[in-house]
Amino acid sequence: MKKIVDFNEISKEKLYELYIKEVKKNEALEAKYFKLELELADKVKKLEEANFQLVQRNKTLFGKKREINNNDSNDFNEAENNKVKEESNKRNRTKEKNTLTRDFLETHYSEVITLTPDEIKWNKDLIKIGEDVTFKVESFPARTKIIKVISTKYIDSKEGKIYQKIKDDIYPHSFCTPSFASEVIYNKFILGIPYYRQEEYLYSDSIHISRQNLCNYQLKTSEIVKPMYDYLIHKLKNTEIKVLHADETSLQVLNVDKEKCYVWLFNSSFYDKPIFIYKFSPTRSRDVPLKFLEDYSGYLISDCYSGYNDIPNVTNSYCWVHARRNFIEILDSVPNELKKDSISQKVVTEIDEMFRLERFYREKNFTAEKIKELRNEGEFKEHLDYIFETIEKANPESNSRLEKAINYILTRKASFLEILKDGHLELSNNSAERGVKPFVMARKNFLFSNTSNGADSSVIIFSILQTAIANGIDAKLYLKTLIEKIGSNPSEKELENLLPWEINL
Repeated sequence: MKKIVDFNEISKEKLYELYIKEVKKNEALEAKYFKLELELADKVKKLEEANFQLVQRNKTLFGKKREINNNDSNDFNEAENNKVKEESNKRNRTKEKNTLTRDFLETHYSEVITLTPDEIKWNKDLIKIGEDVTFKVESFPARTKIIKVISTKYIDSKEGKIYQKIKDDIYPHSFCTPSFASEVIYNKFILGIPYYRQEEYLYSDSIHISRQNLCNYQLKTSEIVKPMYDYLIHKLKNTEIKVLHADETSLQVLNVDKEKCYVWLFNSSFYDKPIFIYKFSPTRSRDVPLKFLEDYSGYLISDCYSGYNDIPNVTNSYCWVHARRNFIEILDSVPNELKKDSISQKVVTEIDEMFRLERFYREKNFTAEKIKELRNEGEFKEHLDYIFETIEKANPESNSRLEKAINYILTRKASFLEILKDGHLELSNNSAERGVKPFVMARKNFLFSNTSNGADSSVIIFSILQTAIANGIDAKLYLKTLIEKIGSNPSEKELENLLPWEINL
């Protein structure tokens, strides 16, 4: 049994000594508690980060590739989404929808087969009372034919002069023709069929052309059509609206001493003729857009990549979809019962409302001046002001994802507000991301380029084909026609007549 202490028998000095001893014990316990509290907070933070990464990983592997805005699926339909909906009011971008409706079938069939009963041959009493009509679709494999070209020679028996007609040949000393080149190039860059598979397919048709020769045909073709590529760059940088979009993606090039090379995309705005220009570079350096845009003056819509900053005569306007995405990623790891009152949810809701209004403006075919006016007053401005009011008043935890998402906007506030100055500016950079998507898909099929020359050739070809597609014309036929008509040194007038929106196919 513990002895009971009578404090009346202890001196004041002893009591003070005991008191100091207990104070030191308490301070040691408080220090230990504080240390454990810090360690626990650090572990909780690491656990939250691990949980966030797990959510993002599972979302990438098993979920939808990106967030979907129910109010405006068009505007948030970014590069990860394969389905691109055509907006009905886009000038020069509408495409005929060849759905197999009865009206379409009635106007596009090429052969009629009429079935009659065998009895009609001998039964004279049969009377036609109607007919049943069905349609069938047959497929015919691509036809590859070999043409023998004979160039006869004649000699003048008196003067000894030899006469011979030489056929103009764009691909001298090879089996290639414009139709063959456009076919194999289209198969690779649009249908995603690598040359080694096309080599096998041709071999099965008894046409023995190696993949190396197919590559050579592509290189030669890119040389032929490069004047149009250069002219499209000229047209892009001198658009009427003075609004461009930009994005970039990686590309592996085997014989370049870089782990990653890059393909840059610059494309025209919604209000201009569709032009998509791809540029190859071994680096993601700022020098690439700086060089490309050196003689351009106007707006550039991008995803806030620093490489687009401080380019002379270029004003940056930043993509609100990218700003929204940061808050969406935070919401992925927030419990459902807490989402409604979270800052991230409030910001996402307001951005969604901005895009809803933008879609309404487009549906009503408002002019750029009218859109600018509407953005600077009324409902749109209220949503925009509320976003900045909310994030400026927020007090997020230091180094948290919320702090980073808020700073992403606040440190670039002026560029995010450029949309108030020009109605031609879009709230998103989706057109560039959609433009990058076909190259990303094609890259998955041909995986890499062997040399920088091959990469340069690829971006020239890809620019021609994607610009043709964006203008709603047959890209393969356009490439074939361009090869045949462009000539070796075309004038500006000739190039103007060969533009995808001017050419008569």
